[in-house]
Amino acid sequence: MRFALSSLILAAGLAGVAHAQTPAPAAAPPAAPAAAPATPGPAPATTGAMAAPPATAAAPPAAAPAGGGSVPTLPGADQAPPPAPTLPTTGDGAEAIAVLEKVCVPSVKGGKFEDIAKSAGFKLNRRDQTWAKQLGATSRDYQIIIYPPGSNKNVCNAELHYAPGASDEILKALNVWAFVHQPPLDPTANYTQPQDPDGLKRVRRSWEYLTQNSSVGLNFSTVRKPDDSQVNAKYDMGTLQYQERTF
Repeated sequence: MRFALSSLILAAGLAGVAHAQTPAPAAAPPAAPAAAPATPGPAPATTGAMAAPPATAAAPPAAAPAGGGSVPTLPGADQAPPPAPTLPTTGDGAEAIAVLEKVCVPSVKGGKFEDIAKSAGFKLNRRDQTWAKQLGATSRDYQIIIYPPGSNKNVCNAELHYAPGASDEILKALNVWAFVHQPPLDPTANYTQPQDPDGLKRVRRSWEYLTQNSSVGLNFSTVRKPDDSQVNAKYDMGTLQYQERTF
């Protein structure tokens, strides 16, 4: 009886020990918080070794505009060159050119000076043997005077009496004439002589076509007193020379 009781006590003790050694079930982990919206990540990395940066690609051709229109060009790319200047047909400049073309050019080429001057409307002044024609229609004081050729027959000389301030118009006309002349005459001189041996001030402009064996030259000079006043109270004055020569 004592043995049986002892066995029961021993069995109960072993059961308690076994119960104490059995671990309690683990508590459930707390729920994970809600995930924040994903931020776009970087572009996927190139697999394998780091790749060298790609070579710069050529720019694609410009796309044609919608509707079948032409591709626009850069400003000014399709502009035509400016037209060549034209010779004046009226005014003092036109009359100065007429003297060149109708008197000077044919005269230095060997034409008979008297016949050429007469056909161009000039009249002989018997006192000094010059030929004169009125310049414009506003005053008889405005004239073109041409001198007969001397020993140097390849030079034509003229003197112009014109309204104050008209020298600019004449100069521009002669410059255009030199430009459109065939062959063109290049500007060669533009200077002021404060006082020439005759005591007058001259502003000279010249143009010339020059080769190894020939020359075509044109000169126009305004003539005034050293103080820049007019030589004559009734008109302003300039001189014109045209020359053709061979070497």
